[in-house]
Amino acid sequence: MLDPDEEAAKYPRDLAEAYAFALRHLQLADRAMSHPLGFTMLQQVPDSAGGYSRVHIWRRDAPFGQIPHSHSGHLRSMVLAGRLRNNLWGIDRDIDAPTPIIAVEKRGADHREYRIIGCHGFRLEGVGDFEPGQSYEIPAGVFHSNECLTEICVTFVRRRAGRGETSRVAGKLEEITASQRRPSVLSNTELERLERDLLAAAWSLRVELPRL
Repeated sequence: MLDPDEEAAKYPRDLAEAYAFALRHLQLADRAMSHPLGFTMLQQVPDSAGGYSRVHIWRRDAPFGQIPHSHSGHLRSMVLAGRLRNNLWGIDRDIDAPTPIIAVEKRGADHREYRIIGCHGFRLEGVGDFEPGQSYEIPAGVFHSNECLTEICVTFVRRRAGRGETSRVAGKLEEITASQRRPSVLSNTELERLERDLLAAAWSLRVELPRL
């Protein structure tokens, strides 16, 4: 079993290390969590600056993946397997039926507080489709959403520590507060398939993986 404290000092800096990180963390799948925004996340590894690295597993039938939301810190996401769509959203105050904007404030490791900070409409401002080896960045405070374009997609995510921004999500307060993180079980069959997908993608990109 990996020691998260030892891993924290070695967060991935390039494509080969991102694949190695993902393959190693499949070993920790018993600690996977379902995220309210529709993906499964493997164990989060903090860095010394207050950010984190982790692996996200997306599925095409995820019910909440396209909800506009923002992050408190700068985020970079690298696609390792499958294809992912990233949508950028701008606020449109002329829409007749605005959506509540919920501020999400972290209070400890597992507790979050929610409050309505306004109501706005949204307009789609940009769409980007990403394949293995490609990445995109989302500055703190920018609204975006994700959509898995293949049956399954694996991404490596690095998020820097927040700098005064608050995470925000568009939706009804009762729905947002009801969608909490919860343990997620990945079957051996799915874990084996994820490993095969990652290895195949790395091979197709001619990524030379370090010894695991």
